[in-house]
Amino acid sequence: MEHPKPVIQKESKLSGVWLLPVIALVLATWLLYKGYRDSGIPIKVFFPDAHGIIANKTKVKFRGMEVGRVSKLSLLNDGSGVYVHVEMAKETAPYLTDALKFWLVKPRAGVGGISGLETLVSGAYIQVDAPFQPTGKEARLFDGLLSPPATEIPEVFVTHRLVSDAAKSISPGVGVYYRKLLVGEVHDVRLDEDLQGVEIIFALEPQYKDLVKEDSRFWNVSGVRANMGMDGILVETDSVTSMVLGGIAFNSPKSSAVANENSVFPLYESLEMARTAIEVDLTIPATEQVRVGTKIFFHEYEAGKITQLNWSKNFKTLVGKARLNQQVEPLLRKGTKFWIQKAAVDLSSIDLSKLIQGTTIQIKPGQGEYTNRFQVATMPPEIQFEGPDLDLFLITKERQGLNVGTPIVYRGQTIGKVESIRFETKARQFKIHVVVEESYQELISDASIFYNMSSVKLKVDFDGIAASIPQPKQILTGAIGLYSNSNGEQKTGKPVKDGHTYSLFEDYDAATSVYPETSFQIHLNSASFASPTVGAPLLYHQFQVGKVKKVSLKKDASGTEIQVIVFPEYQQLLKTSSTFWLASGVDVEASLKGLKISTGSIKSVLVGGIAFETPSHGKFLKKPKTSFTLFESKDKAMAKVPQFQLTLKRNSSLSNGASVQYRGQKIGEVIDSTWTPDFQSRILSVWVEPSYLKKVARSNTQFILMRPEISLRGVQNPGALITGDFLSVEVGKGAEKFFFDVIDDPRDIRPEANAFWITLVADDLGSLKVGSPLLYRKIRIGEVKSYYLAPTANHVEIIVNVELRYRSLVKDTSKFWNASGLRVEASLFNGLKIDSESVETIVGGGIAIATPEEGNVVQAGHEYSLYKIKSDSWDNWRPHLKEKHALSTE
Repeated sequence: MEHPKPVIQKESKLSGVWLLPVIALVLATWLLYKGYRDSGIPIKVFFPDAHGIIANKTKVKFRGMEVGRVSKLSLLNDGSGVYVHVEMAKETAPYLTDALKFWLVKPRAGVGGISGLETLVSGAYIQVDAPFQPTGKEARLFDGLLSPPATEIPEVFVTHRLVSDAAKSISPGVGVYYRKLLVGEVHDVRLDEDLQGVEIIFALEPQYKDLVKEDSRFWNVSGVRANMGMDGILVETDSVTSMVLGGIAFNSPKSSAVANENSVFPLYESLEMARTAIEVDLTIPATEQVRVGTKIFFHEYEAGKITQLNWSKNFKTLVGKARLNQQVEPLLRKGTKFWIQKAAVDLSSIDLSKLIQGTTIQIKPGQGEYTNRFQVATMPPEIQFEGPDLDLFLITKERQGLNVGTPIVYRGQTIGKVESIRFETKARQFKIHVVVEESYQELISDASIFYNMSSVKLKVDFDGIAASIPQPKQILTGAIGLYSNSNGEQKTGKPVKDGHTYSLFEDYDAATSVYPETSFQIHLNSASFASPTVGAPLLYHQFQVGKVKKVSLKKDASGTEIQVIVFPEYQQLLKTSSTFWLASGVDVEASLKGLKISTGSIKSVLVGGIAFETPSHGKFLKKPKTSFTLFESKDKAMAKVPQFQLTLKRNSSLSNGASVQYRGQKIGEVIDSTWTPDFQSRILSVWVEPSYLKKVARSNTQFILMRPEISLRGVQNPGALITGDFLSVEVGKGAEKFFFDVIDDPRDIRPEANAFWITLVADDLGSLKVGSPLLYRKIRIGEVKSYYLAPTANHVEIIVNVELRYRSLVKDTSKFWNASGLRVEASLFNGLKIDSESVETIVGGGIAIATPEEGNVVQAGHEYSLYKIKSDSWDNWRPHLKEKHALSTE
């Protein structure tokens, strides 16, 4: 048997196992290459601390795109900071130069709102900023910024600079405000060249570039400012944004030119410092009448005040400092005089600020070099005749109530005033310096006669009792009359120059003794034959202002004609609309209260007389008039004869026959209505029932246009919806008056004479309006009556009427705050708290009051500060009033 031959095959010497290392080597080589290709560029950024930065998590972003990531953190050997190691993308290699800026982005509040909110979820990240084109030297080590760098200012923006001794909460990004409107932004804050101060660069948006003038004033409105003084504690804040982040405000005079770009201005600490930016040194005679806060005036303009007072080294004088407004800087010359003007009561107008103003310091400008050091005198400087007005001197032995500011009157018109009064010791007489306005200088000649109109004179004889009584205002403030005869003429004479001297006569009788008068006469026509006798008095409100000179029968025998003399000082009481009637001298008034009898002079009771009234409309008489009618009685004379003339400036449906109401009751009506020549206003002739006439015809009376008004508070003046517009009267006090302007804006309504009202002083009005409630424990006890911008325009004055039954709640210790809108408080532990006084205050605004146990009830007109928010401690006040509590509705 044959066996098969074996087949011999040679095995390969290379095993497949050896392919595995080869493949691993190739793969490792490829991974190394890929790792090298994809690996970033390592850099280091120095930060003072690493709060919010996490290795392998915190990203580096450029304009929202990730360009790197933090790889690790390392602490410096001396512990002064941290190196943040960053792997930057390879694409950033050309930009890694010393021009790069790195900063950490966290949640941040800015003028434009809240930024960085996304970091609350994703965590903080590092922002990098680089120029559009690579520039600078290659770098791998950088200093991180503590805050975002200043942004580039757009070319269309206008830049200016402010200088200050310190930054004081001002940093890049804070707002620049004009009248609380954001108009620009601070872009850079840096030390000045000599390292002694701070320079602040800010830019205005293009539409506001003309707001900055050459005389603009800038001040810091950052945070909260408090000032404590004798008047209490004044707390000032601006907007919430400026209070938290800082801010700059400014104002600009209209007359100033627009400032050039990149102008430099000082930055003042506060608005008060900005207003009174000039400091001067004063040496003052030792007197108790000058103290810190004493105001300084230039004419009627408040120029500044005393801010500091100390005794001199020898204790003989006071040395002080004063801050003056920028506008008076041109007056600070060596020849300028300062002197003390002692307090004087001014009753020419009801102005409490003038009554309590006390002693002031006056300025008279002079020439010479600039200086800020002055000596204050106790008397006004010697008179120098300057300006176009006529300066005269009056000599008198008796001052008789005359003061600085006393008017000079010619036929009821003020033509000048008293400038100063000196007592000449040697001559034992007063030398009064008076100024006559330029437009009235033609009335003055060397034959002019001046007399004192302030005193009241009584004369008793067989003709009765005659009294010479000037106008009430002249009794209070004094007046000097320039004499004219009954025809309004003066004795001719030659013109005079500044410094001419006259004697001041004691009264009108003394003046007429040297200047015989020619009487002013009128003629009255009567259909009755029952006429007064010759010598019977002409009466105005039971006061004799003239007399009957002649009584004769008319040519046609239809009645009598009466010639009447009017004393010259009362000629201004006559108008073309004056109404005359026969008066018996005895007035009888019967009512439920009984019988009231009043009489005039003895002669008027015996022989009768003529009485007259002059309504507000009509023209003053310049020449004798012969067409007056003499009525038989007052009732016939006053039957629907208009007594008042009102000027209505607002367009209204008010028409003839419209009612005049007092507390809802009709007391009169509109008789006639005519347009002024320019058709801008209407003149209303108004008649009021005689029984109300004396009460209404007072200087403080208000005629208010009542129109229907529908608002969230309901319907105001619903009666006007049916009857149409009408006039409401709020009776006032004061001198007799028949001319009024109709109040067509509720904000102009003053408090009633018998009402209890207070004044609240606030930085701004907020959402308050006329009718906004005053609340005590959320119960309405009053309302806002009106509001005004203060004369200095630095605050708002709000007049609040308080119902009389609640006046015991208002004490000198009471606190008032603005309760308008909602008050929202949020915290992590207490949650969200929302508080408001009432729905009405949310919509229409409101004021709340809190009163402690201690304190005294105040008088009407008391002034308080209006706080923007209430203090929590006020909620704990629970006063128990000793008087019967006003909250009862009895």
